[in-house]
Amino acid sequence: MENDNLYVKKPITVKAFDFSKTKTDEKGRDLFDGIEKRKDGKHWHYINTLEGKHYIKPNYFVIFGINGERYPCKRDIFFKTYAPKNDECMDII
Repeated sequence: MENDNLYVKKPITVKAFDFSKTKTDEKGRDLFDGIEKRKDGKHWHYINTLEGKHYIKPNYFVIFGINGERYPCKRDIFFKTYAPKNDECMDII
């Protein structure tokens, strides 16, 4: 059938931090793994993800996945994909 390869993302609650507002989680731990000086002279925060090193810009969110992994997400993509949690959401993590 035509729909055999279509899937819907499960509604789960994730923890995320607005990197423009904070660089630490609720326990004071850094949201990033390091800071690197780039060729342009600017210092960039980065996260080591399962896919490798990813740089975090101030307008990004840092999302914690269901297995505790962290990854950066651009602000516009974040708000297209996620909404603030309400009491009707399922608590998975």
